[in-house]
Amino acid sequence: MSQLSKFKYDIIGLCETRAEVESRTKWIQTGDELGIGEGNGQPCVGGVGFIINSRIASHVVEVQIHSHRLATLKLDIGRKTPLLIIQIYAPHKEYGIDEIETFYSEVETHLGQPAYQKIVIGDFNAQLGPKDTNQRYLGKFTSGTWDNNETGELLADFAGANKLFIINTLFQKPPNKRWAFESTNTNKSRHEIDFGLCTDRIMVTNVEFLSRLDSGSDHR
Repeated sequence: MSQLSKFKYDIIGLCETRAEVESRTKWIQTGDELGIGEGNGQPCVGGVGFIINSRIASHVVEVQIHSHRLATLKLDIGRKTPLLIIQIYAPHKEYGIDEIETFYSEVETHLGQPAYQKIVIGDFNAQLGPKDTNQRYLGKFTSGTWDNNETGELLADFAGANKLFIINTLFQKPPNKRWAFESTNTNKSRHEIDFGLCTDRIMVTNVEFLSRLDSGSDHR
């Protein structure tokens, strides 16, 4: 909680928590709520969830942990249907393309439910190359390439098929505000593999990665 006190937030999506059990907690000091799912296997892999600020906790319709890779939150924003937030942790390429495609199919199932607007956030374990003329939902600000990049192509295809704007790519940022993951190789190369997707680009005014938060992981 001491780390979170540095920031203003309403909802924080959590990814790769590696929690051993599912838990729902309310912090005494702030009233903020934590809901996380358990990871999978030994050692634990995955685990997703949300931190909800006490200011808006009463507007949360439901939080559901569907698997160690997928959780959903519905927020009442005064419309006939809620805002849907899907937090994900996608399989990386070593799991194989079939498993990645199955995962995206599961996300699509949850996208099918009624919602005023829909947001998908998390670790997609994919990089995106330059925008092509036929990629309406990909912006021009990307940091990867399409060379040997099947996971990136799957992400771009998923976004296009579901009419989701990849909002990171809509904002021009310096390199130090674009990368999300630092590899353990000798060069400690940095990559943009965490993304936000949404149904209406107008609802997002800024996207950047924060360096001031120490999450204790190789992501930020």
